[in-house]
Amino acid sequence: MASLFFDEASEHFFVRFRYAGRSFKRSLGTNKEKLARAQASRVEETLILLKNGRLSIPQNADPVAFILSDGRRDSFDSPRLPTLLEVTTAFKAARIPGHKEATTVSTENTHIRHLLRIMKGKTFAHTIGHTVLQSYVVTRLSEVVGAKRPISAETVRKEIATFRVIWNWAVKEGMLEGQAAVVGLVYPKRDEKPPFMPIEQIEHIIERDRPCGADEKRLWECLYLRGQEVLEALKHLETHSAESYLYPMTLLIAHTGIRRSEAIRSLRDDFDFRHGTLLVREKKRSRTRAITFRRVELTDEAEATLANWLGIDNRGPYTFTRPCDDGCTSAPGPPQQLDPGKAHDSLKESFRGSKWENIRGFHVFRHSFASNLAAAGVDQRIIDEWMGHQSDEMRTRYRHLLPETKKAAIAKLFGEPALRVYGT
Repeated sequence: MASLFFDEASEHFFVRFRYAGRSFKRSLGTNKEKLARAQASRVEETLILLKNGRLSIPQNADPVAFILSDGRRDSFDSPRLPTLLEVTTAFKAARIPGHKEATTVSTENTHIRHLLRIMKGKTFAHTIGHTVLQSYVVTRLSEVVGAKRPISAETVRKEIATFRVIWNWAVKEGMLEGQAAVVGLVYPKRDEKPPFMPIEQIEHIIERDRPCGADEKRLWECLYLRGQEVLEALKHLETHSAESYLYPMTLLIAHTGIRRSEAIRSLRDDFDFRHGTLLVREKKRSRTRAITFRRVELTDEAEATLANWLGIDNRGPYTFTRPCDDGCTSAPGPPQQLDPGKAHDSLKESFRGSKWENIRGFHVFRHSFASNLAAAGVDQRIIDEWMGHQSDEMRTRYRHLLPETKKAAIAKLFGEPALRVYGT
């Protein structure tokens, strides 16, 4: 359980041992082998007593110092090692406002709550090794959310990634040492997301297979709207919007493929109606810059709708705003930037009870934009430029919508010129 080795650089003996699933290496402060072996033997004896429950580490004691002192001391001159709660609290307090998106901060906080709930905040952070983290993964995968829907492996991976971010920050701050023990954790294999499908294909599968609620929901997450369906959905929104900003904002997303966050972040001055373009403010393309830009072209309808919207709604610098809701009635404050969650809820409310109620959110219009471009045979590089950064995983979801392009490629092989090559 405890091993001894001689360090040539320091010319001292070191003891190496494991406790609470984590490996430790400490100098014994001597170059005398006999003395070092005696100390290592006492360390092993202490570990056995701890394992058998005949000895316990006091709550406020440093476990390593306690073990090295033969379990005789419950207070130490060395600083007490931080708990997981202390590390995560310091991490949150050190955040720089504006460095991360509000949604990213909210997601991190959710992950931290689960980490503290399962691994316990009072746990010494340095004792969280591979065994503890693997146990966390297993526990989270056994839990359910919503209508008894199991936690996905992808969600647990993201929570572990947040743990690694916090650990690396704590190492830089001198609170912890070494690397987070996240390498080698075992997760269930994940399925690739299915390709986007039109509404009639999804309805056919549902009618044929009668899937359960969770499976039906996953099918609707693959929905993309054809061009005419986009127009019909927008027409419904124009007359049934729960909020006045919903129609112009959704139309802008549907006609340009920008993200919901990019529409909410857009400023009035970003629109160049003289040249028919919009300057898009990105936050996902660069890790070193808070904001990057790309420019997209506006369709005639988008240009006319947004020009009309901005001409009427002359409040504040943002393109889309909501009234001040601070409770003031006599002198309301300036309009506020939209909240993404509330905008999503308003969109769902506007579609409720209609044939479009299965539209999952604004992203359906973004994905439909890319899918319809692909179906029209538009060059992938142009689609990428319009959409911003795109992963290969996302491209594969609408790349199947290129039947004519694929047929043309095959025709080049087996068409008239190819037949001569094959000698017929």
